[in-house]
Amino acid sequence: MGTKDRRGAPAGALWGVAIVVAALVGSRFPLEGNVRAAVEPARVCSIDLERVFDSAPQRASMEEGLVARDTQIREEIDAKKKEIDRMKGELDLNRPGTDEHNRIQRELVQKQADLRYISEQFEEEMERRVLDLRDQLLGEIDKVVRQVCDQEGFDLVVQKDFKIPKTKVVWNAVFFTRPAYDITDRVIAALPKG
Repeated sequence: MGTKDRRGAPAGALWGVAIVVAALVGSRFPLEGNVRAAVEPARVCSIDLERVFDSAPQRASMEEGLVARDTQIREEIDAKKKEIDRMKGELDLNRPGTDEHNRIQRELVQKQADLRYISEQFEEEMERRVLDLRDQLLGEIDKVVRQVCDQEGFDLVVQKDFKIPKTKVVWNAVFFTRPAYDITDRVIAALPKG
């Protein structure tokens, strides 16, 4: 036979009733400090952040700037490659071991090292620019998402899909959303135009 409390009721039954009552009362009136307050359920919406990012008007001008810089650097690199090819031709015209051959060879080695350095710097610069522009755009998108949620009373935003970069893997965080709770188009419409 189980333990009994002072009144003779089984202790396990009292604990069971206490847990059920606490769960029911707690779900309707959770304690916030020492004050009981009724809680509304959170209003949840979803967003397709990839679509918002791709639709952002600022993205086109950002990409134009990247393409212009990419073109400028690639022209410089191509000019250096042509210079290296010209020097290789000169090197072939001079007999090995001569002063002229040695001078051209030293210059050629230096130009090739310069080209490698410029190419590496270019890759780093472009990567940095892409990340900076992405962060800038995501910051603007974040502000607009917050504004839309404040205006429409949403408490929580859930990402619809997440595509893992450089793969074909797409993870669906949300499988279904009623159109009224998908704020993607509202955020796109509210983004600054330019």
